[in-house]
Amino acid sequence: MLNKPTIGRLEYFFYAYIIAAVPSGYASYLLNENGGQYNGTIWFLYIISMIIALTAVVKRLGDLNLSPILCILLFVPILNILFALYLLFASGS
Repeated sequence: MLNKPTIGRLEYFFYAYIIAAVPSGYASYLLNENGGQYNGTIWFLYIISMIIALTAVVKRLGDLNLSPILCILLFVPILNILFALYLLFASGS
């Protein structure tokens, strides 16, 4: 039997909100400096940020014994905020 990769609430907060915010924030800065013109660096930083955040969400769902497919809820407006708060405050295993 394979062990599910899991992370707790504090690790989830650190990876999903702190670590993922750095490349996203820098990409927003670059976008502002480029006059709103997207380039390859900006897209790359946004993709890296998304990968970090989704990895943290999937691991947190494993800690809560929920299916990783539920990460799709992050792409539903308004529900994504409620789901992110649930992931942050629900106690895991």
